[in-house]
Amino acid sequence: MQRPAVAALLFAFVASPLASFALPSLSSADPPRVSFDVTELVECHEVTPPEFAAVHPNERLVDAVIRVSSIFGGGNPDDLVEFQYQLESVEQTALIVDYDPKTELASDIAGNITIERKEEGTKGIGLSLSGSHEALAKINGSADFTKKTLESVRYEQLPKLQPVSSSGTLQRGYGVYFKLKATDRTWLEGEKLFRLTLRVPVSWRADYLRITGQAIGVKRGLVRQLDERVVCGRVDSLVTMHLVGDVEARRAADWMIDRRRQLVSAASQQHSDIDRRRYPTVFHKVGAAFDVVDPAIASDWLPRLLNTPAGHFHSALPNRLPVDVRVAALDYLEAKNDLHQLALARHVVAKPVAPAESAGDKFTSAASVSANAETASVAVSQ
Repeated sequence: MQRPAVAALLFAFVASPLASFALPSLSSADPPRVSFDVTELVECHEVTPPEFAAVHPNERLVDAVIRVSSIFGGGNPDDLVEFQYQLESVEQTALIVDYDPKTELASDIAGNITIERKEEGTKGIGLSLSGSHEALAKINGSADFTKKTLESVRYEQLPKLQPVSSSGTLQRGYGVYFKLKATDRTWLEGEKLFRLTLRVPVSWRADYLRITGQAIGVKRGLVRQLDERVVCGRVDSLVTMHLVGDVEARRAADWMIDRRRQLVSAASQQHSDIDRRRYPTVFHKVGAAFDVVDPAIASDWLPRLLNTPAGHFHSALPNRLPVDVRVAALDYLEAKNDLHQLALARHVVAKPVAPAESAGDKFTSAASVSANAETASVAVSQ
C-alpha cells in the first residue's frame, strides 16, 4: 500500500467517533466548584452563669450561632477534600471562650477488629537401618519420632480513626478555625452551624465578626501522579451581631449591612470608571507596564476597605475613587464605627447629687454616644 493511502486511512480513523472513544482525553478533569452563603445578622443570647458574674462583674458571656451554607456548582463532588473556615473578632472586642464543633475522629468500622495469629512447628527424627548377610539372614529396620506444636494468639484491636472535623483558637483567642473533612460518612454540601461563646464587656450590645473560608478539592490529572489540590470556592464576609431584644443595637447592625451592600453595588456600577482611574496619567501607564509604579487605586481596594477595622479607614480609602463610590464608602465606614461603639466597654463616671434628694438616688449616671463616628462620650445626668 502506498504512503498517501496509509495516511488517508489513519486520518479517517482519528477523525472517526471510534477513535475519539478509544483514545484517552489529554486534558485534566475540572475540579468541583463550590459557592458559599453566610447569614449576615445574628442574634446573641446571654449565657453568663452566676459564678462567672461574681468573679467578673464587668464582663458577660453571649452565645452566637453562625450559619454557613454551601452548594456544588459542577464537577465531581467526590473530589472534594475539606472545607476550611476562620472566624475572627477584627476589633478584638470579643474573646472566644468556647466553640462547636470540636475536633472529632471517626472510623468506618463498627466495633473492634479481631486479629488471630497461628503458628505451627514440627520437629522430627528419622532412623533407617538395613543390611543383608546371605549366609545368615536379611535385616531391615526404621524409626521415626515427630513432635508438633500449635500456638494461637487472638486479640482485639481498635480501628484506625480518621479526622472528621478539627477546630481550635487563633490570635490568642480572638479567632477560631474549623476544618470539615470529606469522608464516606459525612457530606460537606448544605448548611453548617458554628456556635461561639464570646466573652465581652458587660455593656456589650452589638459587634461584628469576619468569616473567611475555602473549599479544597482535587484537580485530576491525566494520571494519578499529576493530581493536585486546588481551591474550589471562597467566602469572605462580615457577620453582624446584636444582643437579643435590643432594638437600637439591631437597627445599627441592619444599617451596617445596608451600607455595605450599597458600597458593593456602587463599586460594581462604577467598575469601568474605577479601572480607568487606576492609571490616570501616561506616567502611571508606562510605569505599570514595567511594574515600577503602583496604581493610584489598588486592585484589592474593595475587600481591604470592607475588612478595615473601625477608626483605621483613612489609610484604606483611595483618594481617586468616583464621588458616588467615595460617599458610599464613607457611609459604610461610619455605620461600622457606630456598631463598633456598641461593643466597647463603657466607663460611667458617677458624682453625688443635690443633698435634698433621697439616699437611694445618691448617685445617678447616664451614658450617651457622641454623634461623631469615631469617638464616644459619657454624659452624667442630674
